[in-house]
Amino acid sequence: MSLQSSLPIGSIQKGCILFLKRHGDVDKQLLVNYDIEPEAMFHPVIVLKVRKGSNEVVVCLLTTFNQRDVQDCHKPDYHHLYLAIYPKRPPRGGHPQLQLARNVLLRKPSYVNLRRCYLVHRDMLMLYNRHESASYFQLTPQSYAVVVKKLNFKFVEVGPAEIKKRAPKQPVEPRSSRPRITHYGDGLQRSKFGMENARCMLKDHGGILTGRATGNGRASNNDRMGA
Repeated sequence: MSLQSSLPIGSIQKGCILFLKRHGDVDKQLLVNYDIEPEAMFHPVIVLKVRKGSNEVVVCLLTTFNQRDVQDCHKPDYHHLYLAIYPKRPPRGGHPQLQLARNVLLRKPSYVNLRRCYLVHRDMLMLYNRHESASYFQLTPQSYAVVVKKLNFKFVEVGPAEIKKRAPKQPVEPRSSRPRITHYGDGLQRSKFGMENARCMLKDHGGILTGRATGNGRASNNDRMGA
């Protein structure tokens, strides 16, 4: 069992900012089922989708770059993969700046990392601030829409709910340096395969959720945040 209490699934809303628990605080079977690398744990995350009728949530990480700016950590070709949250400033004109509802501020200035999405169980999540509700730190609807647009999510409400996601284009890297990505198949079976293109699809159809996470298969040192 997790060493920390679980969040009620009803309290988790799209655009909320929560925290992935520490690796050692998560039930071992969940770590096996969801196959999230230890480096990604104990990061703040933004909720992209709550799967209806289940305990599963789609999230992506936030990063502070260890209190640095994205332009100090990545080449310009990669800047579009990180969305600044106020008061963090975008790297240059034309890049959006996200805002939290009610002008709430995060503990540390952060970016939304668009490189990869994760499918997680609610028992792997905890409050961003234990003294506040799950929805206290939440993007405004306008900012959430920006994230969805950048990720190219398409919501289709015909028959079983379906979500398709194509990741933002990333610079092509030499084959030897391309990251590995994780595929969550039927029943959350796990497999690894190389990435030809930066693509991601999350599909909720007929009660089975599958997802392909894109971008870096590992969270880089620059992307780590901690408490």
